[in-house]
Amino acid sequence: MTSPQNPWQQDPSQQPGYQPGTPSGGFPQQGYPQQPYQQQPYPQQGYQQGAYGANPYAAPPVSGSELAVAQRPTTINVAFWIAIIAPIVVTLLTAGAMLSVTQMIDQMVAGAEFEATAPDAPDPRSIVQGAFMFMFGLVIFFYAVLTGLWILFGFKMRAGRNWARITLTVFAGIWILFMLPSLFGSGVTSVNSTTVQGSQVDLDPPAALFALNVSAGAVSVISMIAFLVLVWLRPSNWFFKAAQHG
Repeated sequence: MTSPQNPWQQDPSQQPGYQPGTPSGGFPQQGYPQQPYQQQPYPQQGYQQGAYGANPYAAPPVSGSELAVAQRPTTINVAFWIAIIAPIVVTLLTAGAMLSVTQMIDQMVAGAEFEATAPDAPDPRSIVQGAFMFMFGLVIFFYAVLTGLWILFGFKMRAGRNWARITLTVFAGIWILFMLPSLFGSGVTSVNSTTVQGSQVDLDPPAALFALNVSAGAVSVISMIAFLVLVWLRPSNWFFKAAQHG
């Protein structure tokens, strides 16, 4: 005895409305295209290779120079400009003081009585003036070299180099000790007379020499103390620590 055939499993070709070559068992679908569905590729390349990385909504990247400027505290910026301006100002004041000393040299040479020398011997006055000009050039060259080093190390310190801060700290301490007597005018008032070839010559330092000397000492001491305080404050210490780990 056989079981009756399942009506749902009957041959589709025997059903009414059958059309050969149509999907869904040979029955046409109303309202849908007769073409087979084709999957369109998803544009993944533009998402993965965007202008700002994998995330197209990310903010644009910040350059290293902009990041350094944003993290640099005000204490370092002010100390940097002190390291640039103060040496230049002191060098100019020192040059002016050295030029004013020429009045003292002329006074010394004119008032001195030099011993008679051989006709072919050089003039003692030209020797004194030549020695002064050599000393003047040596002092200006020394200040120019120190000014260049201060500016160079100032840029390195501004970039976060801790060794530059330490080097300038040592320079600032030596500079304060060297210029502290000039702050009280001791370098000028102590020179009141001199002896040239056994002749005592009284010197009258000009007022400009005293003013320039004191000004150079005041600028040096005040600016260097401010520099030392600024580069060792807490924001400056954080800046150099971040630069070392960056």
